[in-house]
Amino acid sequence: MKHLLFFLCMVYAAGGYAQTRPSIKNVAVTNVRCNGQANGTITITASNGRPPYNYSIDGGRTFQPSNLFVNLKAGAYTIRIRDTFNTLSDSQRVTLTEPSRLIVSCAGSMQCGSNSGAVSVTVSGGTPPYSYSWNAGPQRSDSVQTGLPAGTYIATVFDANQCFDTCSVILKPQGGSSIPKYKVGDSMSCGYVVFVDTTRDDKHPCATRYLICSFADQSNSVTWYNTRFTYTVTGATNDIIFDRSNAVKIDSFSLAANTCSKFSTDSCKGWYLPSKAELSLIYKTLAAKNTGGFAKEGYWTSVEAPKRHTAWLVDFLNGREIQSDKANKYHVRAVCEVWIDN
Repeated sequence: MKHLLFFLCMVYAAGGYAQTRPSIKNVAVTNVRCNGQANGTITITASNGRPPYNYSIDGGRTFQPSNLFVNLKAGAYTIRIRDTFNTLSDSQRVTLTEPSRLIVSCAGSMQCGSNSGAVSVTVSGGTPPYSYSWNAGPQRSDSVQTGLPAGTYIATVFDANQCFDTCSVILKPQGGSSIPKYKVGDSMSCGYVVFVDTTRDDKHPCATRYLICSFADQSNSVTWYNTRFTYTVTGATNDIIFDRSNAVKIDSFSLAANTCSKFSTDSCKGWYLPSKAELSLIYKTLAAKNTGGFAKEGYWTSVEAPKRHTAWLVDFLNGREIQSDKANKYHVRAVCEVWIDN
């Protein structure tokens, strides 16, 4: 019997199971690719002990049958192996690292001019080298772009691991002259300047808004109403400078307004029948100074008078504002709004 037990012990020992514990032969890690992500891996190779093995990366609190651990965040992990006899290996500590956070910032500047903008990107962190994509365009190696028009520019910066971050910048023209190029009474390519608006506008920071009067009448004998809409009450009672909306409102009802809106020139667009305030201004700045070839007769405005069958006109004999029947025929002279760089 003693010989039999000795023989069995020798056989058991020869199989490597009697005196050996499982051990960690190798640990391979893949570090986290981008800061804050969870894509690291740990692969454990076991030896000794008796398989099958179970593996732990939290010091033995939990185990899994697979030796591959995925979707891991950066940090320290404690490796242990357990064999089929629940025998534990010694522990081994490994650390998964991650790059520093990729941080980008954008800057831009623009002067007065259609393509005077420049944008640039500053980058820190991540894993160099970096590449840059502007407004979802192809990736490029340079971090600066020049010769740009006004607009919004979004930069996406990629590092060597294709980690990315974005920033944006809005280019608006800055600087430039604040002195208008034209003054009241000047002649431009499409007409005479009758009003200069020096109010600054964010959409046109390098330009001035002008009210322009056409060089000649569009008609010398036209009714205010359209015969299809005789004496229709349109509610067009606005009376301000740059009052195109009032004229547009009556375009389908008024022959006078439609005659002006159909007028077109190569250099100026959006002509309309002037308001009473605009037409009185034209009389004072041009007609009263014998400029513009105006007749010393009535000119229709876009403004309806209180009585349903009347509208306002300005008499260019003396500048008087008069209510007249919409069926009467008078002159019309179109105006338009123009923005011109200083």
